[in-house]
Amino acid sequence: MVCRSLLGARKVLVLYPDHRILRCRTIAVLSGALLVAANAQAQTPVQKLPAAPAVAPAPAVPTTPEVPVLTPPTTPAPVPSAPRVAAPPVAAPLAVPAPAVPPLTPPTTLAVPGTLAPAPIPAPVPDTAAAVVAPAPAPADALPVDPNAIVININGRNVASNPAPQLISGSVYVPLRGVLESLGAEVNYLPAQSRIDIVQNGKTYSLRPGQPGAVADGTLVDLAPSKTIDGRAFVPLRALAQLFGYGVAWQNAIRTVAITSKDGLAIGPTNHREALAKAGNLGVMVDFASFPPEETETLLDQVKASGATLIKFRFDWGTLEPEKGATFNWPAYDQLVKSARERGLTIVGILGDTAPWASVNITGDARVKRLSPPRTDAYPSWSNYVTRVVGRYKNDVQAWQVWENPDAANFYSVARTYRLLSTMAVDAARKSDKTAIIHLAEPGAVNLTFLNDLNTNGVTPKIDGVSVYPVSGYQPGTLETPEAFLRPYSVLRSTIAPRDGKTRDYWIGGVSFPVVDGQNQPEFSEQAQADFAVRSLALGLAASEQKAFYNVLRDAPGSTNGRGLIRADGTPRAALGGVAALSQAVGKLPFAGALQSDNNAVVLLFDNKREGAIVAWSPNGKGMLQLSSLAMPAASPDSISIATRPDSMLIDSTGKSVTAPDGAIPLTGSPVIITRVAGETAKAAQATTISLRLQNPARFVGATTATADLGKGGEEAGLYFRKYKNFGGEAQDVRTFSGKSGLTVTPATSVLDPSTAKPFIHVDVDDDFIYNAPGVPITVSVEVKRPPLPDPTSIFTATAGFRIEYDGAGGPKSTKWEVVEPGEGWTTMTFELPDAQFANAGGYDLLINAGGSKAPITIGQISITRNAPTAIAQTP
Repeated sequence: MVCRSLLGARKVLVLYPDHRILRCRTIAVLSGALLVAANAQAQTPVQKLPAAPAVAPAPAVPTTPEVPVLTPPTTPAPVPSAPRVAAPPVAAPLAVPAPAVPPLTPPTTLAVPGTLAPAPIPAPVPDTAAAVVAPAPAPADALPVDPNAIVININGRNVASNPAPQLISGSVYVPLRGVLESLGAEVNYLPAQSRIDIVQNGKTYSLRPGQPGAVADGTLVDLAPSKTIDGRAFVPLRALAQLFGYGVAWQNAIRTVAITSKDGLAIGPTNHREALAKAGNLGVMVDFASFPPEETETLLDQVKASGATLIKFRFDWGTLEPEKGATFNWPAYDQLVKSARERGLTIVGILGDTAPWASVNITGDARVKRLSPPRTDAYPSWSNYVTRVVGRYKNDVQAWQVWENPDAANFYSVARTYRLLSTMAVDAARKSDKTAIIHLAEPGAVNLTFLNDLNTNGVTPKIDGVSVYPVSGYQPGTLETPEAFLRPYSVLRSTIAPRDGKTRDYWIGGVSFPVVDGQNQPEFSEQAQADFAVRSLALGLAASEQKAFYNVLRDAPGSTNGRGLIRADGTPRAALGGVAALSQAVGKLPFAGALQSDNNAVVLLFDNKREGAIVAWSPNGKGMLQLSSLAMPAASPDSISIATRPDSMLIDSTGKSVTAPDGAIPLTGSPVIITRVAGETAKAAQATTISLRLQNPARFVGATTATADLGKGGEEAGLYFRKYKNFGGEAQDVRTFSGKSGLTVTPATSVLDPSTAKPFIHVDVDDDFIYNAPGVPITVSVEVKRPPLPDPTSIFTATAGFRIEYDGAGGPKSTKWEVVEPGEGWTTMTFELPDAQFANAGGYDLLINAGGSKAPITIGQISITRNAPTAIAQTP
């Protein structure tokens, strides 16, 4: 410690081992001035300890060190000890005289009984979690880096303490101030009396360092004496239970002190896999970062209303670190995590998106900056963010996902960039929690090209799973059937999944369906959303045999349409009831098999040998169930037999009970849930259960050409474009020339309004034609109506042209721009694609892009020819 003379000569304060006398040795007496110690006998006023930051729980390293509490002398000392002053300094004399301190007694009682020895620490608590430390270096509020340090866990949150707890003769001592202020107590030190007063929950507690016993609101309490270590007061861990009623535990395996207040939740290090196994299988995604903090509790209550037991949300980098190097803003997420635990929700955390100051995108659009990847110079900050978030919430979050959807619209060089970011994230997360479960994500529509890239470039072996998104995040208006994702999903599991012997999860990371409120569009209605949600989530649980999430719970503030189960104003859509009914019926039951899975009927059985439920529908509306609560119905070639019970219920996709569980039930595209099916159904299923398969027959495995006629009423034979009619910029105008019709792509009609352009035609290639086959040469032929010859008297020329964008083996590819020469009639243009790999990137396989054309172009037919001698398609 350093003090100064009146003329500024530097002197050193020496703290002697007896902790009673502080002496000041002058290094150089430049002025001959003497340092005079104040010896006033007046009582020193109360000095309130510097308040800890108002964060619950406390940040990992307090910004203000603890004010010391020194053991009082047993006899008067000529130069008594003075409190060591923290920065900023607390006003106190350099030396304060004090008489011998009598034992602490209440106003009208006898002295405190004899000293109580600290209670021995109980046997270690068995645990398989990793050490609770984070890597160094770390900013000021990071966790401790010494693997031998003792960590304090308060109400389930690891908080670092300066000084750290001490293990002395088999007993754990904790720093008084560091613990109590983290638990919301007010701590005051009265140096003249060498007394510590603690106020918590309206009660006042008093104790003296080094002396046994304490007074709680005037009542004596037996208490083991504290110790003074390096000028700071430490109390035995058990004293916290004796005096304040806290729950305390010493977890020797991970050297952690676990403290729980009466209103807290005791959450120690967890086995993540066990926690996930107990959590159920259905979840929802909530974008808390888009809502004001006061909505948090309401949103969590709405999660419970959805029936979900899993909740997925983003630990938003920009919210936590609004400026580079700033102290992390933990309180909102601390409260969110605590509130989620109080409701029994199991958390899956998303790491991302980019903090605005770190974004590679320089646009002023905050959303685009957030969804874009960070700059390369911000990669260390990205790793630091992951390290600190995982370290802080390792006991609360049971699985992590790197990014929500790394979509091609904003995530440039998606595969390569995401590989780099995810690899850094995995390494950073493992430093904070060696047992962390980490998933990657894909852009949407089960993008096999993207997933194969992660696998072949060595990223997948480092992780625990992949979260896939059956509906493209980039183009959420795709009206695919819920069953369409089964083919790419099965290819992922059977072909792309690495063969290194490690079991991986392939969760359905997010199912979504857009609703257009207040408009007469049946395909975007609430009922359509409810049907899609129940079918997709049921298929997701059946296909993954693990977890499935709906994305999102509630529309963002201010939106009038969206994908949420709940509108932006907080009112529920019909799908909320269906998801809640599905979660209640099958959310914790394993998938037992498909009793039927074809175009006529999809009948999924979920059963744990004690309880069973069925989800059923008919893609073509021709299915039939035969239900009986009396006995197993007789088998029929026209229906599926289901044995029910008298207390079974038949529930529709909006959560309403529709009829008694007996009789013939026609199936439609709107699914039904049958609860509490009888054991006979499960027994019969053992002999009839089949695997989920693609709904449509494999019609194009041996074909060499797939075609689509874009004219009015034209046939789609292996190529499909009509399902993309709601995509932004999709061509809509059908025109006829010389008796032949086609789809016309048009440039913008106004330079001031580019949205008037319809320059795109999106095309999907049938999965059976070619799937996940890199390097297969493809010829694309496009029939085009020639534009008219230019007016020779005009000085302007309107050049027409287009290019083709497609899935390549290394990611998105594009052909060169081709000009359509003017003239009469129709012409056919061909494009050679040497590295086609059609795997639904962005929700489609190839794109005709006429965005640079100066004149409209009409396209009549598209064909794709496979220039390979044998079929390449892979059938799961």
